[in-house]
Amino acid sequence: MATPSYLRDLNPAAFWAGITVFFWYAFAGIPLHLAVAAQLKLSPGETASWVLIVWLTSAAASIGASLFYRIPIPISWTIPGII
Repeated sequence: MATPSYLRDLNPAAFWAGITVFFWYAFAGIPLHLAVAAQLKLSPGETASWVLIVWLTSAAASIGASLFYRIPIPISWTIPGII
């Protein structure tokens, strides 16, 4: 069975870049969404739905575009956009 092309592109630099971005989003993006939800007085259910929709759709689009074009393409926020 042939190895998928996207697995051949995985290397330590790409792996650690992905881990770094994950932590940036986890510790900057989610707290920002929660702060905005608190200001908007959203219920826990509304907040969970909002965060899930925003992050899941942008993640799916980013993964799909990145696999298709074979370069990282963030569809959601950029790191400077978070900061």
